Amino acid sequence: MLLTIDYLEAAMGKTFSDEEAGQVQFLIDGVSSYIETYTGTAFSPVVDETIRFRSDSYGCIPLFKHPVTNVSVVHDYRDNFDLVAGVSYIWDGLQTIRGLRTRHVYDVTFSYGYDPCPLAVQVVATKAVMRGLSSTPSNLKALTVGDITEQYGDMLDFSDADKLILDNFVDTEGTIRLDAGIDSEPYGWGPDVLLNGPDWWYWDE
Repeated sequence: MLLTIDYLEAAMGKTFSDEEAGQVQFLIDGVSSYIETYTGTAFSPVVDETIRFRSDSYGCIPLFKHPVTNVSVVHDYRDNFDLVAGVSYIWDGLQTIRGLRTRHVYDVTFSYGYDPCPLAVQVVATKAVMRGLSSTPSNLKALTVGDITEQYGDMLDFSDADKLILDNFVDTEGTIRLDAGIDSEPYGWGPDVLLNGPDWWYWDE
């Protein structure tokens, strides 16, 4: 996991009471959600999650989870069979499955996420939770109206230095493909199909 109560207790040199543990877990969940949303990266392992995809017109499926650690099963949803790795498809070892039928629906079972979480990310998360526990907001700003000056900040706001660290883990990998709109058989939209309708209609969800 990105952060645990035990890790925080070791970092802070204290043991949380049962009442404090509820608040700590709330802060951990909030900080973890923010970091994973900001980076687009999973910092705890997810094993064999199944997600339904449609391949693009090049027969590729970009897996939007990061980092992918294993592809277990690629299942043809329409024809209801498992594809053979290295024969019917190839996982490139990063985030793309290639060699599939174009514009076809597959159920992909794969694993992703860091294990263990990188230390730099844990440090950023620990600092954010500690700020929340100490009621000391970060990135304080001052607003002056006449003779009155007020300071304000966000308890779980991340400093520029924190974001600089997190930026190292932002998922920036991607491929731009020029879609020619050409599908593999039997998905070509020829004149006969347009006039009479195909005999292979199916609902692909």
